Amino acid sequence: MCLGACRYGEHQHISPVAVVAADTLFIQPFYPASAQWTAHDAAELRAFYHVPVVVLPSIRIYDTACAASGRYSADILLHCLSSIQRARGHKILGLTTYDIFTRKNNIAEWGIFGLGRCPGDQCIVSDFRLRKFKGKTQEFVTNVVLHEIGHNYGLPHCSHDNRCLMNDAKGTIATLYREQKWLCPHCLQKLVAMLRIPGDMQLALYEK
Repeated sequence: MCLGACRYGEHQHISPVAVVAADTLFIQPFYPASAQWTAHDAAELRAFYHVPVVVLPSIRIYDTACAASGRYSADILLHCLSSIQRARGHKILGLTTYDIFTRKNNIAEWGIFGLGRCPGDQCIVSDFRLRKFKGKTQEFVTNVVLHEIGHNYGLPHCSHDNRCLMNDAKGTIATLYREQKWLCPHCLQKLVAMLRIPGDMQLALYEK
C-alpha cells in the first residue's frame, strides 16, 4: 500500500492510494440522478481511495425525508440509507439532484451540498446548489463526494491547510474554488492512524 504525492510548484500534494482495499463502497443514486454522474463519481472514488465501488440500481428518493418546503432532510436520508442491505462496515453514498438540508444552530433548514457521518457508514451528496456553476459543477460535486466519504473514514473538518479537501464549506462556494483534490499531510496521517493499518502495511510516501 502506498500514497502518491505530486509536487506542483512549491506545494506537495498527497492523495491516498489503496487505503482500505477490504472495504466496499456502495453508491445509491436517487432518480433522476444520471447514470453518467454516478459512473463518474464511482471512478473518482476508486482512483482516490482505491476501494471497490458498487453502483446500486437507481431508486426514488424517500418521501419520508421531504419537508413541507419541498426540500429533503439529509439526516433522514442518512437514516434511510442505513437500512439498505450490505455487509457490516461497508459504506454507502447517496446521490441526489434534490435540494437537501440539515439543522444548524437555530436554522431548521440549512441548505447543504452534502452530509456524512463522522465516522460512519452513510453519506449523501446533492448537486442542486452546484448546478448553477457551469463548467465547474462536476469538479465541485466530486470534491464534495470525496469530502463526505472522508468524514465516513473519521476525518473531521481541516483547519491546517485551506487547500485541503476536508475544509468546511461553511455554506459558501468560496471553499470549493479554493480547495483541491488532495489531503494535506495532517489529514493524511490522521486517516492512516484512524484506520489502524498494521506495521507491515504502513502507507509510504513517494514523489513523482
